Amino acid sequence: MKKIILIVALLMVALLATNPNENDFQRFVENALQDKLDEKALPDNQVSELIEERIGKLAASFAKEIAVRHNYYVFSIYTVSMGGDDFHYLGIAKIFVPLQSTQPGNL
Repeated sequence: MKKIILIVALLMVALLATNPNENDFQRFVENALQDKLDEKALPDNQVSELIEERIGKLAASFAKEIAVRHNYYVFSIYTVSMGGDDFHYLGIAKIFVPLQSTQPGNL
């Protein structure tokens, strides 16, 4: 029984230490958008890479401003309101998981 309590306590401490913050969410949005842009048929050159990077950073800063974080210490729920719809993301262990099938820009 003591081993189980110790394992659960260690797991909780690990989750507490890796609960993603607002900057982590901003990087998630930036990387997800850049990945989506990479999938599109843009020419593979420095100009398109610069455009993709700028669009990713702009969207990420916008998402950081409109996202609301609900901190539950071992995980967080991020809510982004866009166009009358709310999009929810679970942030746990520095990973983000969409909580519904439709997402803005299919992130």
